[in-house]
Amino acid sequence: MSDSASNDDSPVKGPPSAKPINPWTVPILMIIIALGAVVGVNYVFKYAVTDKAADQERLPYLSRLDKNLIATADTGEQVELKDLKGKVILTSYLFTRCPTGCAGIQAELASVREEHKDNPNIHFLSISLDPEHDSPEVLKDFRTRHELIGDDWWFLTGDGKDLRAYMTHKFGFLPPTKKKPEEQLFEGDLFTHDMRVALVDHKGHIRGMYAVMHPQMPDVFIEKLHKDVQTLLEEQAADERAGY
Repeated sequence: MSDSASNDDSPVKGPPSAKPINPWTVPILMIIIALGAVVGVNYVFKYAVTDKAADQERLPYLSRLDKNLIATADTGEQVELKDLKGKVILTSYLFTRCPTGCAGIQAELASVREEHKDNPNIHFLSISLDPEHDSPEVLKDFRTRHELIGDDWWFLTGDGKDLRAYMTHKFGFLPPTKKKPEEQLFEGDLFTHDMRVALVDHKGHIRGMYAVMHPQMPDVFIEKLHKDVQTLLEEQAADERAGY
């Protein structure tokens, strides 16, 4: 070995020194993490609120028509409620001698009918609470006078006990009571009865009750009735497209 190789006085090189950390690296990383957290929270919040709002807008299920009803229409024919399966139904009480709200209720139903006159998936029921008087002939005269003709609207009569029990226990109406003579304010003021409208979906569930003749705020109930009818018709159409 040469002397030059053995007497090399050059300094020994150590491992390369680490580069200094950029002072902005940590703050930038923290900002990125924070932004990611904000985006994630907003995403979860958005969909949680959306789902909650959808649940709030979904109409409640009040009861179900789990039993068939057979009654007599104003045509004299026997009809069955089960034949309306798949349709959205609006139902109300009626007695043709009513001097106050019954005609008004039918008028409000007629306005809903006009709004959806081209939709075959909606049907109307007016069920007499006074079938002892409201024969098919009397009902036919009533609907003719009020221009409520059409196959999409049944005016029904029959056995009074059966009709009132069905309206109370299935549709959820309050049972009517007959007024004593001393309680009647005028001729024809015979009954205290429920003046709401029941809304039934295409699967037979009662989804709403609407006091369209409310003395203080009828417009609120009428507006909600129109809105909810549209909602149920959209539900029916969606199920029909899906093959349910």
